[in-house]
Amino acid sequence: MTDTLMPPFLTIALTGTPGTGKTEVSKKLEDEGYHVLHLTEFIQEQQIPSERDEERNCDVVDMDALEDAVFEYQQQARRRYNNHFIENKLTFGDFHKKSVNFPVLLIESHMAHYLCDLSVVFRTHPNTLKIRLDERGYSEKKVMENVLAESIDVVLCDCYDYCRRVYEIDTTAITVSETTACLKELIHALYDDELQKYLDLNSKMASCAEDHEM
Repeated sequence: MTDTLMPPFLTIALTGTPGTGKTEVSKKLEDEGYHVLHLTEFIQEQQIPSERDEERNCDVVDMDALEDAVFEYQQQARRRYNNHFIENKLTFGDFHKKSVNFPVLLIESHMAHYLCDLSVVFRTHPNTLKIRLDERGYSEKKVMENVLAESIDVVLCDCYDYCRRVYEIDTTAITVSETTACLKELIHALYDDELQKYLDLNSKMASCAEDHEM
């Protein structure tokens, strides 16, 4: 046990319609040392049960099993970070100095918002999205399904149903590097805001405890 006030460890969804740039940007952040969980790879590695939807040409994952597996992964990531924080004698001022010191886990997937209460949604103009998906070799039906989903804000609406805070980044006309820079600025600002709320709450709890002892 330690009397050290441990920092909040946040989990943020990086979500959006397929083709909006999530994977490229998240891999770039991962290369820089940020903590990233690629959900598609995780599902395969953990052998999460799924059923094949032949009509839509996709796998439908068992969300209950996925939630349990991701929760366990989050707890392990939090413990690893807490150990890193203590062993390296970090302070709250060290979070933005190195990516490895940043107490945030990014979960990348078009399903990630079902597993987090904070989300960043990548958006792309439907015309641009169609070009990107055609270049990937998607079937015409799958391309149009995703383009329609982007046009009517399917992922964004889901985020507002499942998450308490939702942010958007338009990736239509900016490069991967520019998108990455925008995302980094956003998640660091978001963490600072959540940290301040956490510190304020701890201060209030300490004051209440002192009043109770008097």
